[in-house]
Amino acid sequence: MKRAHENKLRSGFELSSIQMASILKSLEDKVEEIRIRTNEIGNDMRQTRRALATIAKDQEITYLVLYCNGKSNQGIIQEISSAIGVQMTEKGIYLPYITFDNFEEAAKARKVFLYAVSGSGKSRAIMELARDKIEQFDRVIIVSSIEKNESVTKSSISELIDYVNEKDVIIWDNFPNGLFERDYDSASKILQLLGSHTIPNLLVSLNPSYLALYDKIANNIPEFEQMEVTYNEDRIREMVEQYGVLYGLKSSFLKNKKDLDAISKSLWHKQPIPLAVRMFFQEFLKNIDYPPDRLANELPLLGDYLAAEFERLRNSRSKQTINFLLALKLCYILGRDRTKDQIHSMMREIFGDDNKVSIDTLGTWAYLQDDQPLFAMHDATRNAVDFDSDSLIRIFDHLSQHLPEYQVPANQDAANFIGSNFTFTPIGRRSQFITSLKNLLDEHEFGFYFGFSLAVDYMLLDDKSKNAFLSLASQKPSFSYGLGQGFGWNVTRFEQSWEELISILQANDKIAESFGYKVRDSFHKLKPEFQIQLIQLSQQNRELMHRFGGISINFHTFSNEIKHAILELVKNDPDFADNFFHFVGECFDSMEEDLQNKILQLSTVSDLEENLGWSIGNVFSEMSTKSREKVLAFSTNRPKFANALGEWIADHIYHLDTQWLERILEFSGSNDRFSEGLGRGLGLWRFMDDDVEFWKRITTHGATNSNFAFGLGQGIAESFGVRNKEQFERVCEYMKINSGFANGFALGYGKKLFDKDYSQEHSMILQLASINDDFAAYLGDSIGQDYSDNTDDEDMKTITSIIKSNIKFGEGFALGIITQLSSNGEYNQSEIIQLLEENTEIRRVFLQEIDYFFEYLDPDIQEQIIFLKFYES
Repeated sequence: MKRAHENKLRSGFELSSIQMASILKSLEDKVEEIRIRTNEIGNDMRQTRRALATIAKDQEITYLVLYCNGKSNQGIIQEISSAIGVQMTEKGIYLPYITFDNFEEAAKARKVFLYAVSGSGKSRAIMELARDKIEQFDRVIIVSSIEKNESVTKSSISELIDYVNEKDVIIWDNFPNGLFERDYDSASKILQLLGSHTIPNLLVSLNPSYLALYDKIANNIPEFEQMEVTYNEDRIREMVEQYGVLYGLKSSFLKNKKDLDAISKSLWHKQPIPLAVRMFFQEFLKNIDYPPDRLANELPLLGDYLAAEFERLRNSRSKQTINFLLALKLCYILGRDRTKDQIHSMMREIFGDDNKVSIDTLGTWAYLQDDQPLFAMHDATRNAVDFDSDSLIRIFDHLSQHLPEYQVPANQDAANFIGSNFTFTPIGRRSQFITSLKNLLDEHEFGFYFGFSLAVDYMLLDDKSKNAFLSLASQKPSFSYGLGQGFGWNVTRFEQSWEELISILQANDKIAESFGYKVRDSFHKLKPEFQIQLIQLSQQNRELMHRFGGISINFHTFSNEIKHAILELVKNDPDFADNFFHFVGECFDSMEEDLQNKILQLSTVSDLEENLGWSIGNVFSEMSTKSREKVLAFSTNRPKFANALGEWIADHIYHLDTQWLERILEFSGSNDRFSEGLGRGLGLWRFMDDDVEFWKRITTHGATNSNFAFGLGQGIAESFGVRNKEQFERVCEYMKINSGFANGFALGYGKKLFDKDYSQEHSMILQLASINDDFAAYLGDSIGQDYSDNTDDEDMKTITSIIKSNIKFGEGFALGIITQLSSNGEYNQSEIIQLLEENTEIRRVFLQEIDYFFEYLDPDIQEQIIFLKFYES
């Protein structure tokens, strides 16, 4: 009986197909287009993009909110100076401020990113820029404030963005301080996220420690005015004059124009920054009879000067001054109050020093904050305060016994300090210290960075401590992950203890996986015999193999033997190949042509063209013309590669000159998938750019290229940016005149239809769906593709209601869940079947659409659909 019913139903399916043939024929091209787009856009690439975005917006930060209402302007400025650690006075006298070269331009900008060396006055510049507009603000939001009190709030980046209103200013001094993920890509995404939202005022300065890597990080984010804090010779001369008056030297060399010019010129040529000028006067006051022009000419660079001065202090009889500065720096690291009593208490308990230190003996090393009795230090002077071996032994002997009393903050600074110096802990106290650290290791940021820094000197530890830490690594995921990355990053340090490192990797999968991820940056520095051993180990250890393919980032530097071994892994191991192609593009331009050809061909055999497209697209703007043309030619018949390449070229499109921008747009006219990826990438990462001429060029291109317009619409809908009325109206106007753009937007917007953050736009979206059949179908398709058992009941009621009133939306939703069913068990097949069994309306439209796709389904799914059809009939 069951078989008879099945046969009858199968013939029913054939009859249904015949009856619907004329309709399906007219829709065939459109349906096929939807199917190809939804399947081939590349779920992995989409998830990669979303993952990057999620990492950025979900990173947690701390911030302090200062309320302006009811306070004087000077009162607010004073609070800002305390929150970011700006010295405003010296010995009760207000310190003069000389604006940097581009101050006037910065004052006109809404979003500013400042960078410069230590001592340039970035923090003071941030405060003075805020002062210029202080009357416009209701609130000042200080990210990663040095103030640690009950007013500090912890939240994600996206929550902070939602919290900000049009009369707020965000100040982020010493960026990326406060972030857990501080690598270039994560920091760049954070800035893009902040730039792409309608934050009215944003003042950011770069931590000088990151200057070598991050000095151009905001260059490709047009919303930011990126400026280096510099001073021309006239400004340095003005500083010399004003500081001379401050230090009571009005009647000395300041009267002599020749001397004044000579001093200013010497300081300007040597290091034209405010702190160097102040250091000059500190030295001059010690040697009042020494010719000031010679002194200015002989003065070392600031960093060298401060290091030498600290060493001089250490070798003098000013032991209490050294201990005071060490204790003050330790207060910064361990989050202690920086009061005189607290500092003197630490001097006594750690260094056995009962002496009291007068503020007058500290010079420019430390100062009292103006509105409270807290000591502070400039970044440059704090960095010059150096813990020697003797002080570290004393500090860690003390911490090993008293750590719980300190309530150490679970942040990167504290973790790095304790982890990198743990070996100074007396061996007899290490077990106690490790026990005290257990709770801190549960904290994600502390656990990771402690592990990462501990790894550097791990092999110097005693066996008991090693075993204790390895035991903790099996219980504390963040610590394990950090320890593994530390081993990977510093792998060349372990060539003398190689067997021990290998045994650790074999014994702990989490350490092995994170080691595999980070060793990519150092693998090329290893001796060939160690490279071969790691390759062999990866074949035995799946966790190591999972991330090990990233070693391809330096593939061009390897010997032929190592290249051959790696390429064999690519051919035989999908996990390795996946990561290999994600990173090998970084060095593609440095490869010989034969090797380039081999990599391109191998990506087609491994079916990982998309990963290679992502990798090469990410560095396309840095490649030679010959390599660029080569990859464009390769993409002609490689749709997955082409789509990913276009999307990631878009992410760096501002690095291309005008000629190459036109070349890319021209090429997109002959390559549909490249065109769609390029459009989507521009929508994802460039929609909020203020470059009117650029966007005029892009939308003009979209008018003649439907694939590009489709991708552009999809990317804009998926991005974070469409969250203010003006931009959304601009999008809606463009949708009215460009159907390809509208359809792409619908496909990208679907999952936001139930996001309360976008509720103001929902009515306009549904209204457009009610009058535009294609838009409705793509919107439904997007929601269907994203359906899972996590879709709540209220949202399902909304979906069902829309299906009842909009047949095209229903057809699109059906196609979306059919796409999931045709993915051979990869997604939510059982949940979809259950939905079809329980929801009459969705089952009805689903069964109307399934005929065309039935043959692509797995036999088990086909059987369940047959019974659904029988049930419906």
